[in-house]
Amino acid sequence: MVVCIVKHDMEIIHLFTDASSSTIWRSSTFSPMLIPSKSFLTLSLTDMAATAFVEAVHVIDFVKQLLNRNDTTRPLSDADRIKKALKGVKVEITHRGTMRRRFNISGLTSQATRELQFTVGGDGDTVTKYVVDYFKDAYGFSIQHVHWPCLQLGGTHRKNYMPMEVCKIVAGQRYSRKLNERQVTALLKVTCQRPQDREHGILKVMLSNLPMNHHVMCKS
Repeated sequence: MVVCIVKHDMEIIHLFTDASSSTIWRSSTFSPMLIPSKSFLTLSLTDMAATAFVEAVHVIDFVKQLLNRNDTTRPLSDADRIKKALKGVKVEITHRGTMRRRFNISGLTSQATRELQFTVGGDGDTVTKYVVDYFKDAYGFSIQHVHWPCLQLGGTHRKNYMPMEVCKIVAGQRYSRKLNERQVTALLKVTCQRPQDREHGILKVMLSNLPMNHHVMCKS
């Protein structure tokens, strides 16, 4: 799921691209630039800019939309695709109330959540527990999507399994991968404007920022 941020006129638009919901955010922001020409300086106003971010949703919802499926009772058949989309993305843990620790996703477990075990304790007094049982006993949290793998958080040298449903993507992360063809088409469709409409939009913002007693004649 990718969010495309477009700076223009304070409006939120929702796009639906290839298995991902994209949001367009617009704001009245201008980037002026003076460009030297042969006889004079030309003022260039950049009134629109676009970039892509990963949307701040729960990872389980991200994966559902990525695969275009809601059924989580069957094992995942495209784990490599999910791992590629999520690797390096920062998430926060949601099952511990206000204690929201953050980690980077390093991968997925090869086993389904219901099969995962880990060792608890130390100094010879250890016990092996299933991840599902541990979350139920320690936090009173019943994992629902047990047929899908857990996320591997942090470094790969330490086992830190976390179910997708308790992980939420942290807001404000740039989407660094290449947009697919449908996402690019959808973005261009929103950002493209007729020259007259763009000119009127620029003039409207400029006039709204002039002092009350300042009059300007605009011709278009």
